[in-house]
Amino acid sequence: MRNLKSFRESTRGNVAMIFGLSLIPLLVAGGVVVDYGRQSSAESALQQAVDAAALSASNGKTPSNAQLKAAAINFLMANGGEDLIPSLPDITAERISKDVVRVSATGEIDATIMKLAGFSKLSIHASAEITRSFGRLEFAMVLDNTASMSGTKLNDLKSAAKDLVDVLFDPSLPADTIKAAVIPFSQYVNVGKSRRGADWLNVPADSSTTRNECWDTYPNATKSNCRMVTSTNLVDGVPVSSTNEVCDWNYGQPVKQCSLVTRNVTWEGCVGSRNNPLDVRDEDRSVRYPGVMLDTYLWDVQCPSEIQPLTSNKGQIVSKLNQLVAVGDTYMPGGLMWGWNALSPAEPLAEAESFDELKKGLKKAVVLMTDGLNSQKPVYPKHSTDGNDPSTANGLTAQLCANMKDAGIILYTVAFQVESVTTKNMLETCASGSEYYFDASNATLLSQSFQEIGKSLANLHISK
Repeated sequence: MRNLKSFRESTRGNVAMIFGLSLIPLLVAGGVVVDYGRQSSAESALQQAVDAAALSASNGKTPSNAQLKAAAINFLMANGGEDLIPSLPDITAERISKDVVRVSATGEIDATIMKLAGFSKLSIHASAEITRSFGRLEFAMVLDNTASMSGTKLNDLKSAAKDLVDVLFDPSLPADTIKAAVIPFSQYVNVGKSRRGADWLNVPADSSTTRNECWDTYPNATKSNCRMVTSTNLVDGVPVSSTNEVCDWNYGQPVKQCSLVTRNVTWEGCVGSRNNPLDVRDEDRSVRYPGVMLDTYLWDVQCPSEIQPLTSNKGQIVSKLNQLVAVGDTYMPGGLMWGWNALSPAEPLAEAESFDELKKGLKKAVVLMTDGLNSQKPVYPKHSTDGNDPSTANGLTAQLCANMKDAGIILYTVAFQVESVTTKNMLETCASGSEYYFDASNATLLSQSFQEIGKSLANLHISK
């Protein structure tokens, strides 16, 4: 027993020695796991950067290697990969064909525990091959042209919409691969006076009457206590502040004045809504669209610029965008319905292919952009002011969106400087998914939104 005890005591140092020697490979093995995790994480981050750079290259936005590297660094900085930047190498890019771009990158990161085994660096590699596959596309830009869009906002919209057109209309593509329509809307949609005799349209005859009318005038009116007052009013549902002179008036005795007044009732191209449910459905063409007359006595009808049906002529699309004017109030269902009409092969607009072609790769899409809330409601066939309650028009807008998506139309929606949370929620629900909804608070974001829509419609995808 004493010898056994002595043996146990004498082996304690040996065990410690053996354990110490075995600790080194254990540490190295553990270091392999840790460093492998770091390598995998770094490679994943680099892969995302390469993917982003390749997407940019395939869209022609960053053609040079230096710009590609800058795009990759920007992506890393925005996604917490600052530690990779010192080791990020030059990114090589090559265009395999007019529609395919390949980008690759190789670099190194410092090892940590694996340095004990003689490995000071760990290599990382990533590559991406992007195929730009347009297929056939028909899309309609349904654009808010209401009074609240006047000035710089309308110019911003024109510029952003032309950015979208530039992304999609690739001159190297076969003819008729891409077709676009422009549907300006406000209170009504203008289908063009040249379509007056169409069998899908019902327009009353123009008329003119002259009669003697009298009214009171106040030639001796005087004002006092004038001051400048700032107030905020809704213009097409959008709050607008203005400063105006306000005075106290003493009108004096009225003086009657009479004159012959001519009242003209003419058609300037505006169309109203067919009775519900045909105002939210693409069906029953036997029920004609109603022309809405301009009465110079009431001046309650204002037409935006005329629509541009589907065309593969980029010049026509750009020309129509340049002609946009800001007028009237907002009624989104009217614009959306005519966006649907533009993509339908049946009258009133018959330039589109059949919806059956969706099964063969054809895409149909609508881009709805607005800067305010629905300030009109339907009083068939007209649309009238409904104070500040947009609920009726919002409900019809939501129903139209649902019906269009059921028909196979991809819906993109853009809120441009919209303050109404209700409108934003409606637009996001209308879109074909959260990634199809854009909230642009300024001109830069509006341009970015339209460019992103263009890239999405162009079907950029990572193929390898």
